[in-house]
Amino acid sequence: MRQAADADGRLAPRARRGLANLARLAGDFPTALPPSPTLGWKGRHHRVLGDIHWSQADTTAAIAAFEAGRAEAEQHGAAGERAMTQVRLNLAVSFADPVRAADELALAGPLPNGLDQRSNRSSPRRSHTRYDPDQICLIGAVLLRARTEHRARGEQPASDRRKPLRRRSPIFRLCPRVRTACVL
Repeated sequence: MRQAADADGRLAPRARRGLANLARLAGDFPTALPPSPTLGWKGRHHRVLGDIHWSQADTTAAIAAFEAGRAEAEQHGAAGERAMTQVRLNLAVSFADPVRAADELALAGPLPNGLDQRSNRSSPRRSHTRYDPDQICLIGAVLLRARTEHRARGEQPASDRRKPLRRRSPIFRLCPRVRTACVL
């Protein structure tokens, strides 16, 4: 990935984005943050920056980055990127402003129409049909975030036994991404 990023070929923006995401997932935020604004549109710089701020619990900066990413995707006519950024924005807004979260979720509903990417097509619709608008992914997001923070610090919580959840558990009914993250 480093070779592709250094080569400045057509895959370089994606490789740089991948390196920034790997640094973020490893908890190396000083390495992930500086190159993020330089990724440009092809490197999805706003989405990467929003993910970094989200990981640092800076919801205000994450919301601003996701909104800028959504606007930039609209300017470029990239429906898939707009839908992905809107889903991330929904999650960030649900923590900061639950009243606005319902409006953002309603906006996300029609975005995946006509897209071929399965994850983009199903995520907003699932969250709309399975969650009360006042409690959008709150439980799953808290679990996922806590698990991510523990892994970023190299910790393994006592409850992390990598066992699947019971089928009757209320958390099991959450969206598949949250369910998968809780099991992995």
